[in-house]
Amino acid sequence: MENIEIEYKVMISKQDFNRLIKAYPNAELMEQINHYFETPNNDCKKNDIALRIRTVNNKNIITLKERLIEGKLEHEFYCDGTSKEYLNDEIKALLDKHHVDYDELIEIGILTTYRHEFKIDDNVICFDESHYNGVIDYEVECESDSMKHAQKMIKSILKPLGIKYKKSKHSKLGRFKRSMAH
Repeated sequence: MENIEIEYKVMISKQDFNRLIKAYPNAELMEQINHYFETPNNDCKKNDIALRIRTVNNKNIITLKERLIEGKLEHEFYCDGTSKEYLNDEIKALLDKHHVDYDELIEIGILTTYRHEFKIDDNVICFDESHYNGVIDYEVECESDSMKHAQKMIKSILKPLGIKYKKSKHSKLGRFKRSMAH
């Protein structure tokens, strides 16, 4: 399955995260376990793609993301496990297209997110608590049909609660990789 993902993300404090959880008690809580893959030479990053297998509700989903002008093109497939051996032929063809050698791929680590998710109209709002390499961070994201609309939605949720935030400079994968360097 392919879809275009447009999302705006901001980082918040733990205290503000807890305030949001209380303000939106009907958000659905789910655990996401993300297994990230890369080559020793960072070929995925060099070619503007990201590869993971995510486990949610006992289902494994392979996702390969390609950067677009606005958002990302996601290629997603269900699979039976979380190691690279479960990557299907479509993902292998996409890796080849981006000059990433399947044989060079290694799992670089695991990031676990506790996601509180709900919808407002056609927008998906997520409050994420992510754990990786001894780090815990807190993020709010909105998936929408445009970046401008996603920004507006986040402001409409955070402003009434007086929550201060900073735009996420790095994706979860980017923050994960930065934590490995320290």
